[in-house]
Formats: sequence, structure tokens, C-alpha cells
Amino acid sequence: MNEGTSSTPISVMSDTSVSANTKGGNDTRESIKATAKLWTTGVGVSPSISHTYLPNMVANPTEMAPFVNSEVTDQELVGYPYFFQQVMCSSPSQNITEIPTVYQPRGIFDFMHENDESCSPDNDVFWDDFLSDLDEICYPGPSKTAPDKNHDFTTEEERSASQRRAEAFRRSFWLWVERDNSVLRDLQYLQTEMLWLDMGVFCGYKRKMHIAEGSLQHLTTALRRAGAFERSSYSSISFTDSTADGENIENIWHQWVEQESLKRLVYHLFEHDHEVAMAINRPAITSYTELTLPFPAPRELWLAQTAHLWEQLWLEKYSDTGISDICPRDIIADPSLLSNLPLYADRHIVSTTLLHGLASQVCDFRRQLILTQYNTIKPRATVSLWLKSRQDDLYTVLRDLKDDFADLPALVDMFYQFTMLYLNINMDLIQRFVGKAGEVEARQAYFLLREWSQTQEARCAIWHAGQIFRSARQVPPYQLRGFDCIVTYHAALTLWVYSLLKCGERKHTVQPLPGDTDGPAAASSAIYLDQEENSLTRAFLAHGSGTPGVTILSTSEEDDGQSFQFCDLSHPRGIMAIALQIYENQTPLTMPGQNLPPLICNIRELVRDLGNLP
Repeated sequence: MNEGTSSTPISVMSDTSVSANTKGGNDTRESIKATAKLWTTGVGVSPSISHTYLPNMVANPTEMAPFVNSEVTDQELVGYPYFFQQVMCSSPSQNITEIPTVYQPRGIFDFMHENDESCSPDNDVFWDDFLSDLDEICYPGPSKTAPDKNHDFTTEEERSASQRRAEAFRRSFWLWVERDNSVLRDLQYLQTEMLWLDMGVFCGYKRKMHIAEGSLQHLTTALRRAGAFERSSYSSISFTDSTADGENIENIWHQWVEQESLKRLVYHLFEHDHEVAMAINRPAITSYTELTLPFPAPRELWLAQTAHLWEQLWLEKYSDTGISDICPRDIIADPSLLSNLPLYADRHIVSTTLLHGLASQVCDFRRQLILTQYNTIKPRATVSLWLKSRQDDLYTVLRDLKDDFADLPALVDMFYQFTMLYLNINMDLIQRFVGKAGEVEARQAYFLLREWSQTQEARCAIWHAGQIFRSARQVPPYQLRGFDCIVTYHAALTLWVYSLLKCGERKHTVQPLPGDTDGPAAASSAIYLDQEENSLTRAFLAHGSGTPGVTILSTSEEDDGQSFQFCDLSHPRGIMAIALQIYENQTPLTMPGQNLPPLICNIRELVRDLGNLP
């Protein structure tokens, strides 16, 4: 890291994650690897690297005293990553304030490029000659060309060039609103902004990701103020006369297409908002309770290329069905309506909207649960019973819908499994345990997670994390990107933390835990978390019997090919090796010089460093 910069741990789960490195300091690939090596070994800082610590990131013995673990000793944790030795041991062997080299594990945002490397001839439209080309575009005559770079501009020429550049940038769609806010009712403007948000929020460059996340509020407000979330803004467009002439049919079709486009934009925004909210653990901007607009029409109608084909499909299949009154709020309140869905509705969008609405309810439940966990006053029994009942109800509803989602793509199943995982784990607690907020917070999280690891809730969480691995392997190559990459990372981190907790528990437990057997007995009770559910997995979820693990792809000369081997959760390094395999198999590099998308590259680097911890 550059001189004078700070390496405050940043996490993808933190809503206030703002890099402290804002004054020109940029993480190069070499410094990232060097830093990762330092915080895994606990050795001294390299003279070439300056590391500034904030006071709240390093604990002192007085602060650590209330969180001392009397069951784990220093000797039992030899070989653990240095940071976790400090978190899980009974008493630090020395004053932590005297050890300025305790590097905490970092989150996804720490591995994002601080310097936007996309601004290069190979990756972006803004190359070295951009301003000259802009001058050429701005000159009024076709015979005008851009001035030579070495030409000495006069003051008047410089002022004229600056004015032309400013005028060109004023035409940018980002600046249209200030000059004429009527563009907020322009469908193409809103669609363009949605496309930019889709590309920016998971692009892999920290600055662009922050801007895209913040800009989501603007688009949401524009659609909400336009009444796009309400049924009253949409009219019923259909044929009143099958003998209408071609011109009328064309006009009707255009009206229908514009209305359907607005519907699909709203549904896409709703799903985008909730995916971002779950990825970074923040409240969503939109609510399923405000969505009363109709569902979009069937996909085959939407994809009709001409007005004639659209009319023909309508008359053959949908003329007698009518427009359904069911809206997202209705189907989220009563998911059984999915079984009796009217023909005139895009079933894929209805299913994904229902799933995202249930995910929103899961997030609401987790926030309510946090209030009771961090309350100094013990909650009333009725509150605890209500929360438990609510969790069981959400889990039952989601399980009952599994068959309805069976025909959907693997990416949808990944989100389904991630919703189930989110229901059974506090993602923020996981991030705090791995060092997001310093050692004191990590110690607090450790005690809560240690209790959680003994519960059925934890077994359900690792089961759905394993199912995310299974679905990720089924995604076609190069289709695992954006939010889906982060879902895979969260699944890997859940399994990795659970593995660390169980390893620490085994080191100081006299009696073996259920399923902690060696030899053939262990193989016979292996619980494959990334395979289909069976009687063994159901017994594990209910009673904890068996040895949970996931499969890892291995190459064997004897088998003349590739085979899957069982890797139980007592090997944290193996968990990250499996996650790395998934990323590598989904994004194979087939040509020399080919580069991975920045987000995938960053997550792979993070997973690799976590897997290389001693």
C-alpha cells in the first residue's frame, strides 16, 4: 500500500463500506498478495509497505477481558490463522496493542480495483485520444479535424475547445434531468439508466459500484412518482374488432409494447434492488407491498416480432382468457396462487417476483431477530416464540415452493438456496467474525457463532450453502457473474467459517462429536451437502448425525478422467479450494491474453488467499 494510506477492513456486507484509501493510494496486485501474506502469518511489516491502524481495529486486554474463552487455549490453536488465534484463544499471549501486524481478513470490496483500470484502450471507450476525438466531433464542419496534440493553443482556442467539450457532456443522459426533468417520464431514458445500474453495481470497480448503488434511489423515485408501481397507471389493451385494418393493429401493438416494457422495467428493478440489498446486507429501497401493477404478458407474446404475429397469437390463445387481477402483493401474501396462475401472465416473472418477495420477508425477519440478540434486556417469551414461529413459517413456505421452481434455470435455484441460507444465518455476524470490524467485534461474533454452530439452524445453513455449490456447477459457462458470483462467495464463506468453528471445537472436546469417526465408519456416514436430498441428509438436518462435507473434483490417472471425492468440513482449506474450482470451471480462459471480468478476478483472489491460510 502507498505511504499514508489506511487499510481499514471493508466488507461486502457493510452498508457503510467506504474505502479509507481515497487520496491516490492504490492496491496493486503485488501489495495485495504481500498484505495477505502478512495477515496470515502475523510477521513484521515489510519495509516497503506502510500500514496505518485505526484505534478501534486493535483490541487491548481490558476490552478483551469480558470475551475471554476459558475453554480454548493458545496451544490448541497452533496452526490457526494468526488473527483467529487472537479471537478464539483464552488469553492473548501478549498485549495486542504491541502487535501492530495482526492483519484481519478482508472482504470483497478490499480486493476491488481502487484505480479504475477500465479507462484504457483495451477496456473502455475513454482512450488516450478521447479529448482530441471529442474536439473533432464538436467541430461544426465535416472538414474540421481535431487539433494536433503538440499544437500550442491560444487562450481563445482553449476557451472554445472547453466550451465545445462542456456542451457535448451536457447532452449526456446523466445531465438531462437538470435541464428538463420531463425525461423522467421517458421510457428509454429509464431503461438506459437501468442498464447502467445493472452493469455498474457488480462491475468489480469500487468507485463505479458505489455510484451505481447510490443511483438506484433516483430511478426508483422516478418510477414511483410516475405511478409505475400502481395498477391504475395501466390500461387494458386488447382487440375489440378482429377485422381492424393493419394501421390500427400496428398502433395497438405499439401501445401494448410500451406498456409491457414499463411493467418489465418495474419488475426488473424490484429484483435488482433486493439482490443488491441481500448481497451487501442493507434494507431494500422498494417494498413488495407497494407493487399492485399487473403481471407482464406471456413471453411468446412479448417476443412477437411483428404486429401481425402478435395479433395471430393473441386471437389463437389469449383472446378468451382476459387480464388477471392478481398482482405481486396478492401472490406474495398467498403463494398458493402460483398453482392457479392465469394463462395470460409470464410465469417466469411471476415465480421470480414471488421468490424475491419472500426473500424480502426473510430480510425483515433477520432484522427483527437482530434486535432481540443485541438487546441488553431479555426479550419476552412471546417475542421469542413469535420469531421462532415466523422463521418456521417462512422455511415451510419456501420448501413447499421448491417443486414450482424446479423447471427454472440454475441461476434462479441459486437465489432460492441463498434465500434459505439467509434465513438461517446472520451474514453480518459471519463478516464480523472474519475481521470486518476488528478483533473485539470478532470475539463477540465468535461466541454467538459458536452457540449457533450447535443448532439445527446451522445445519440447515450449511446444507443450503452446499446446494448453492451444486447449482453453481450447473450454470452454463460464462453465465456465473455479478450477484451470482457473490452468492457463491457467501456460500463458501459460510462453509469455511463453520469448518473453522468445528475444528476449534474438536481441539478442546474430549468426547467425539456426532459423526466424528475415522476410517470406513466415517465414509458410510458421509453427508453430501452438494448432492440431492435423501434420508441421510434429512437425518443430519434433524439430529446432526453423520459427517457433512462437499465434493471436490479430482483428476485420476487410474480412472482415466475426472472424479468427485468427498471433502468433509474438517478441512477449511479444502472448502475454499472447491469454491475456487467452481469459479475456474465457470470462466475458462481459452485464449492467450484473455482476461476475466474484474469482479470474478477479485473474488477468486480473495478465495485463493483465504484458502491459503495456514
